[in-house]
Amino acid sequence: MFRPMLDKSVMDRRGAGKKRSGFMTIKRTLFFSCVLDIVNLCLDADDRTPSIVKIMKVLTDNPLLIAELRRKFSVWVSSPTEEEKADPDIMRSIRALEEKNTAKRAAQFDQRLQELRILWEALRDSEILSKLKEVRNKHVAHTELVYEGEKYRPVDLEKLGLKWDDISVVIGMMQGVTEAIGHVARAASFAWDHLDEQHQRHATEFWGEGAVHSTALEDARGS
Repeated sequence: MFRPMLDKSVMDRRGAGKKRSGFMTIKRTLFFSCVLDIVNLCLDADDRTPSIVKIMKVLTDNPLLIAELRRKFSVWVSSPTEEEKADPDIMRSIRALEEKNTAKRAAQFDQRLQELRILWEALRDSEILSKLKEVRNKHVAHTELVYEGEKYRPVDLEKLGLKWDDISVVIGMMQGVTEAIGHVARAASFAWDHLDEQHQRHATEFWGEGAVHSTALEDARGS
């Protein structure tokens, strides 16, 4: 719903003239709402919060959990048929193949876990996420004031150098980390493209035919 507000055709139709003030109010409100959700989902360390940082802490600090996830990911034992049971040579061949495939999948699990850690570190240490956290802390969750020239003023967020669509970059990185967690924990993926199509359809139905999908999200996820 926020991304189409960055499109010039939407701004011209909905955010010009007397509508501009209301348009900008909605735009800022949606932006700050996205900032709050992004930072909470990524970095909220409360024990009751299923944030990415909490999930990654569990995956980092719990070797027994990692071992169990690796076992579930790699060990696939099939039930032998009666014919196979009757022939010891066939049974040995089947078990040898299962062990080989188990070792291969275990190595694949370790690779995916390493990729997850790399993706998470890139997200956690990203400059944009750091700036969004500052926006949340100093403007959204709390209203921080600074004393300048014998007056209290709100923090100047423009000094952070954030762009409106920087949130799409972080969301793309979050999707990469979330999908990698799914690979490790459940050997499952997610149809992000289908979800994006649904969101785009809803936004277009609301804002009109001029609403276009920003490419920042796809670019971020692709990188």
